[in-house]
Amino acid sequence: LPRGMASKRFLRIKKFLDSSPERIYLCNWYVYLVKPGKELPGNQVQCHVPMRMTKFDIKNYFERIYNVKIDKVNTRIQHGKEKRRLPWNIIIKKKTDYKVAYLTLGNNQIFHFPDLFSKYENRR
Repeated sequence: LPRGMASKRFLRIKKFLDSSPERIYLCNWYVYLVKPGKELPGNQVQCHVPMRMTKFDIKNYFERIYNVKIDKVNTRIQHGKEKRRLPWNIIIKKKTDYKVAYLTLGNNQIFHFPDLFSKYENRR
């Protein structure tokens, strides 16, 4: 390429990038806040996250979207239940696996799970 062609191309790209509007990147992951089966300390939260999310992704997700300081993230993989058929012990159905994340909140924050269904339990 002649010397002037490369610089003109660079200037066109730079002009395009300067004139384009700011881009907003949205996350396409789902995170479910889950009430734990057993009591957790006040500064811990349990949630279900996608399998491909790493600890670093989970920490950044909560710190940047919800503005919550996270000290530590622990994860485990929960295997889905299987329904088997006798006599050959064949698997008929299997629920999908999911990852469970335990978040330790920073700055002495305490999380209380909201009591959503107490008014419905009193009707019975």
